[in-house]
Amino acid sequence: MSDPNDRTCLILGAGASYPYWYPLGSQLKDQIAQPTIRHPDKASRTPPAKLELAKLLVECGFSSELIFEFQKSLKQSPQLTIDRFLELRSDYAEIGKVAVTLAIAFHECRFSPTRRRADTGDLYQLLYHAVFPDPSNARSDIVIVTFNYDRSLERYFVRGLCADCNLPEDQARALIDNLQIEHVHGVIQQSPAPWPMPPSTVLEAAKGIRVMSESSNDPDDEQHIATLRSKVQQASKCVFLGFGYDERNLQLLDIRDDWPPNSVGRRNNFHNNPPQKTVYGTCYGMTDADIRLAMSRFRVDCRLNDSQNNLDA
Repeated sequence: MSDPNDRTCLILGAGASYPYWYPLGSQLKDQIAQPTIRHPDKASRTPPAKLELAKLLVECGFSSELIFEFQKSLKQSPQLTIDRFLELRSDYAEIGKVAVTLAIAFHECRFSPTRRRADTGDLYQLLYHAVFPDPSNARSDIVIVTFNYDRSLERYFVRGLCADCNLPEDQARALIDNLQIEHVHGVIQQSPAPWPMPPSTVLEAAKGIRVMSESSNDPDDEQHIATLRSKVQQASKCVFLGFGYDERNLQLLDIRDDWPPNSVGRRNNFHNNPPQKTVYGTCYGMTDADIRLAMSRFRVDCRLNDSQNNLDA
């Protein structure tokens, strides 16, 4: 039996799903700021090859004027991600959530575990073997916190269990739903998303998207932040994969060895004496200055790896 005080928390950024043709955070923002989104995997024959975003937003009930102003502001904003932009511009939260839903559903309908970008490794394969050393039993000492809107990791796991254990898809999906996977910014409620999505389905699916802010007065958001922090605080090892170490995102997780009284998570008494922890992480493509800055943002022992192998932590 695994030591309950020796848990590992895997924290995934957009770089984790990037090999499978999903956009990085900055790329998703740029895509949503355009009237049309084109899928970069030109070799794939899976339709559609492009998404008429502005047209679909009109069909979802948003005025052309609002769509123009939203995309203009998003394009001009120096914020790196759509998440941060929507946190600052709550007046665009509704249209922003719907735009994110359409963009992610567009990429999900073309997702295939066997198709990856050239020169990228199969990170999900490594995670599958880490979580399922024996396919019939998932490890209970690994939890996953992901900043991605998509459920490509869950879909990869489902396909793996179906193949390895000869399970029906609904049974494999039920097993994956029991894993400890937390989506920081929520997830569209239809997965895999049907395509094309009728406006009523889009609007319903968009309700699963969260605009996260520690200053939120929403009890549901506060509980969600507390749950995320509890996953981190109960782990002795935190491993960042495909992550950009954005200061706001790190503040949201509040990674530290102690648990200060003013922390949201303390109110639920998740862990009064958290274990000492070490942070590991990938730094693929980052400069030495970027790595030093990222390491300075942790209040624990931090070991970020600047190896050019983007799967190495």
